[in-house]
Amino acid sequence: IDALPADARTASDEDVRRSQAEYDLGVGLMQEQNVAGAFQHLETSIRLDPDNAEAHLLLGNLHLFRGDYPASERHLREALRANAALGGAGRPALVPEANNSLGVVYIH
Repeated sequence: IDALPADARTASDEDVRRSQAEYDLGVGLMQEQNVAGAFQHLETSIRLDPDNAEAHLLLGNLHLFRGDYPASERHLREALRANAALGGAGRPALVPEANNSLGVVYIH
């Protein structure tokens, strides 16, 4: 994703809406302990909207729990980038959560 030009990261309004729906499905599946299903919907979410910070954060944490530290770091950094790109519209609580998870990644 980092190799994409800035304009290639821009999702249409429809893709953003679909991305949020996929994210919501992923969260629901996580709550039901269906990790494989959650991964599938979260990956679809970020394919539709590479700037979905929440989806990157959740994927980063899922990869962290699975011990895939490179993938975790990549998604956590993308979560921070995407959240910062939103400026004042970003979720302030995402930053310490992502940084805390990155700290765990760096310990390993």
